Amino acid sequence: MPTNSDPLWQPLSVTEVGALFSDAEFPWWIAGGHAIEFAVGHPFRPHADIDVLLLRKDQLLIQRSLKGWDCWAADPPGTLRPWRQGEVLPPHVSDI
Repeated sequence: MPTNSDPLWQPLSVTEVGALFSDAEFPWWIAGGHAIEFAVGHPFRPHADIDVLLLRKDQLLIQRSLKGWDCWAADPPGTLRPWRQGEVLPPHVSDI
């Protein structure tokens, strides 16, 4: 699996993501490439990230679950900005 060259940020493994959200009080799931590979039973290529999905109505719950994390929102067309604690993201922002 490729790694990020920034020593302050390294992606979690699928197992680590599962452990992170194991006690979550909201539904969540793995999507994207990892989910496809799980469904077909074998990997296709290395991944530099993991797509975790949740319902929009639960966005503030995930902030509480990730308390102490440095969370960012991607405003279309892809401008990253800090996701302030307690901020409800508008409908056009779908990536955090």
